[in-house]
Amino acid sequence: MAQRLTINYSKKPCYDIIFSQNFQDLALELEALEVEKRRVCIITDSTVEKLYAEEIVHLIKNKCRNICFFFSFRRSKQNFGYRPKSIYISY
Repeated sequence: MAQRLTINYSKKPCYDIIFSQNFQDLALELEALEVEKRRVCIITDSTVEKLYAEEIVHLIKNKCRNICFFFSFRRSKQNFGYRPKSIYISY
C-alpha cells in the first residue's frame, strides 16, 4: 500500500510525494491529476532512468498528452551535484 507525504509551501498543500513498492498505481494517480491534455515531466538521474524509464513511459504514454519528457541528470563526483546529461522524448 502506498504512503503519501504532502509537501506544503507557505502552510498550504503544494504537492504529494507517493511512496510505493512499484508503479502499479501510477496511471491512477495521473488520472486523478487530470493530465490527459498536459505534458508530464519526470526528472531523474541516469541510474534511475536506466532502471525504470522504459516501464514508466509504457505505463503513462496513454495517460498524458502525446509527449512525456525524461530529463536525465548525471551525478558529479567533483561537486556532488547534478549535470544535465540528456533529454528523452517519448511519443
